Amino acid sequence: MEAARAVGEAFPEIGPELEFTVAAAVRGGSQAADLFDEIGSLAIAQAQVGHEVRVASAPARATALVFVGAPTLYLFLQVRSNRLATLFSQPEQKVVALIGFALFTAGLMVAGWIAWRAR
Repeated sequence: MEAARAVGEAFPEIGPELEFTVAAAVRGGSQAADLFDEIGSLAIAQAQVGHEVRVASAPARATALVFVGAPTLYLFLQVRSNRLATLFSQPEQKVVALIGFALFTAGLMVAGWIAWRAR
């Protein structure tokens, strides 16, 4: 049974199924060919599903990059050019700038939460 455990650890995607299949092959002998055929089909199906998910989520990742990356880059450039300090120096503009910065930060946190939950 150590061999079954070692094989299961070598292939983490289908490890538990493969471990049970190897254990059944040890007990059943030549009747295990169908089990290995099924485990191969399972591995292929899991690989195809993973590929489909990556392809389907590519537009969402690109959109998130634009909606998060562009404002972040703009804010970074404003900080580097010292325009942001000028904006915060006026009392009337300070309130609007703080509200905008708070909304920007909230948007980044929501985008990060969505990206974390999607994994």
